[in-house]
Amino acid sequence: MTATIPRRVTWAEAAALCREQPLGPLAALDESTIVRALDLHLEGDAPKGYDSERLHYGADLDPEACPRKTWYRLKGTERHETLGDRIRFWGGRTLESLVVAALQAEDLVLDTQALAQPLRPSAWAFAPGHADVLLIGGLLLEIKAPRAGSFAKAGADRRRLVREGHRWQLSAYFHELKAQKKCDRAAWLFLDREGSNAPVLVPLEGELLVPLERIVQEEERRSALVTMTEPPPKLERGIVVEVLKGRAKKEVQRVVRAHSDRNWQCGYCAYARTCMPGSESVEVELEDDEESRCVAEAEERWRLNPRAKVVIHLTGPEPEGDEQAVEATAEEDVL
Repeated sequence: MTATIPRRVTWAEAAALCREQPLGPLAALDESTIVRALDLHLEGDAPKGYDSERLHYGADLDPEACPRKTWYRLKGTERHETLGDRIRFWGGRTLESLVVAALQAEDLVLDTQALAQPLRPSAWAFAPGHADVLLIGGLLLEIKAPRAGSFAKAGADRRRLVREGHRWQLSAYFHELKAQKKCDRAAWLFLDREGSNAPVLVPLEGELLVPLERIVQEEERRSALVTMTEPPPKLERGIVVEVLKGRAKKEVQRVVRAHSDRNWQCGYCAYARTCMPGSESVEVELEDDEESRCVAEAEERWRLNPRAKVVIHLTGPEPEGDEQAVEATAEEDVL
């Protein structure tokens, strides 16, 4: 009996077949369906067992971190995470897993999410903290994944990749694990999540290491959040001024627009809806003398660069970019 070899279907025939037959569930596939599917999948994939009613070294020790955010979490306030937030957290966990798998392939013995908690007398006694990678042999490694722009901003000085929160987190882990004789040195591994730069290893040494005495003082100060019945003050809103040059050749009155923006950290906060309801940006009017100073500064900038776009931040820190969220420090001790 001769076997019949099936004839390959051409692209034209396949397209015609698809037009003739209904696609079933695929026909209902649209952006909202994809977003919902991703959201549900990432929600189920998130780490379990996070104790939200305790202080955490990765989220709460940094003196620059918003105390109001910590207070909301400690009190069980509802979180509002976006799909973008969940994708960033997932990306951080994925990069960490990649590093662990690569090191294990080199036959290195290591511990992941190594528990680091103060066994000494502390206002944060037994507060949870988990270091990313602890190589058996003495090296404590924290993994961070900023954007390519952070590498460009740091330039040749790799230490500029280290943010203030990084210093406090890794220093706290290092002091505790060193006291337990589990490590004798520590470093950050910075991975460009956009793939434009090679990995960078920055040792925790010199002024990057926060002394244990300062950590103890900050622990005591931040521990007051646990018993506070009212939230701490909100972060200061920033006044942003834009001065428009116009196209007229003769001297004209410059157009000045000012608005009050939420602090840039609020844009990445899961409690922003509760803490900062309403518009993120509100138009405001400047005093005459303040407006005059802004116009004078704009004129000076245009003297140096006639095509410059003039945006002046009068109060509050300037935005630092979205790497703050990607390093997703806070809620899950991921990076």
